[in-house]
Amino acid sequence: MAEVREQLREAFAAREQVLGFIANLERLKSDGSITEQQYEVARQEYEERLGSADVEIEQRRGEIAGEIEARRRDLEALNVERGKLDARQKVGEFSEEQYQAADRQLQVRIAGQENEVRELGLLIEAKSSAELGAPVEKPEPVAPSPHPVTPSAEAPARAVVPPWLSRNRLLALIAGVVVVGGVVAAVLLLGPPWERGGGGAQGTAPAVVEVRVPIDVEDAANVGSLHIELSYDWAVLRAVAVEGGPLAGDAMVEYDVDAPGEVVVGMISSEGLSGDGSLLVVIFELREEGDSSVLLDLSNVLAYDLGTLERIPATVVAGSFLAADGSFSAPVLRFR
Repeated sequence: MAEVREQLREAFAAREQVLGFIANLERLKSDGSITEQQYEVARQEYEERLGSADVEIEQRRGEIAGEIEARRRDLEALNVERGKLDARQKVGEFSEEQYQAADRQLQVRIAGQENEVRELGLLIEAKSSAELGAPVEKPEPVAPSPHPVTPSAEAPARAVVPPWLSRNRLLALIAGVVVVGGVVAAVLLLGPPWERGGGGAQGTAPAVVEVRVPIDVEDAANVGSLHIELSYDWAVLRAVAVEGGPLAGDAMVEYDVDAPGEVVVGMISSEGLSGDGSLLVVIFELREEGDSSVLLDLSNVLAYDLGTLERIPATVVAGSFLAADGSFSAPVLRFR
């Protein structure tokens, strides 16, 4: 969502800049500071640039309109799924407890999709860059104290981070400065479910409640490097770690969770990330129980093709987490 907003804002800003140049040009002509020939040549150039900016704006609006339709179709499918769930409960297939848990999960997903539709609708109605907020000024964020992911016994061994690979070097790689060689590996796996856990002796309450939320991707194709940021409500959750999901394979993963309410992740794959599924799992500790609903929003996505190093466009769908029962909808990164 953040990237779509920024792209549209940039298109409006380009148009407004050209309009400012045209206004200045008219003033110069009126006070005789430029010749008629100079005016005509400059005016033609600015008109062409203005036309290009208008085309860009309409293209972005068309993309947003397509996303709105996709979200509405997803909403329709979720409502159908909820109706089926209700019918299955009435015929006795589910207990009341099972029905309530499944229904709450669907409500969380429906609420997330409705929020996406509302936000996309506001974008498509915007008439100027001012309506879309200030520009994002974090093209290559550098977060301190990275935590390299340590492979578990069950997971495939990951590349060891050499001592010369500083955080700056990692982000340089993500930005496409260095070619990471390899071959395409197509993977299609499902993400892990949400689960709770924690320490404590048998028969005693756990010291903490652990929340595991996947970050899913759709239609990834030969992604060699990736940088993403996840924002959340620090009053309810506290991020403590990030693990590679099934789709990550042998990718090298680094993360930073020190800033309250923010998770920064960088990935490099020597084989290329391809397919759909769970790319990462963010591990939180629950700070506040109750009925709080937390938005899990992805932003500042920087993805590059393994072979060409070209930027890969992507859109994001925010996820959500419901503290009352631990149900969630995973945030999604779409490359289609």
